[in-house]
Amino acid sequence: MQHTSKKDAYIALTIATVAMAISFMVWASLSPVSNQIATEFGLSDSQKSLLIATPVLLGSIMRIPMGILSDRYGGKKNIYHYDAIYIDSASFNSIR
Repeated sequence: MQHTSKKDAYIALTIATVAMAISFMVWASLSPVSNQIATEFGLSDSQKSLLIATPVLLGSIMRIPMGILSDRYGGKKNIYHYDAIYIDSASFNSIR
């Protein structure tokens, strides 16, 4: 077992907090624009509800595989890839 210094622990905590905030901002931005998305794509009420609920449901479901990947490859590498996927998808969807 590796022993880390307090400085390393605070850096890891800061990175994890910022990464979580970024992830939250990306999926939370979906709810305010859901009416426009539903109108543009002609979604029913149940489809719109699923659109809003998907990030929350995936967040719950993906905890297990993400935890396994974090144990195997390390938390820092894992969160960078995880956030890159979120940021890329949000950027791709916002560019038209």
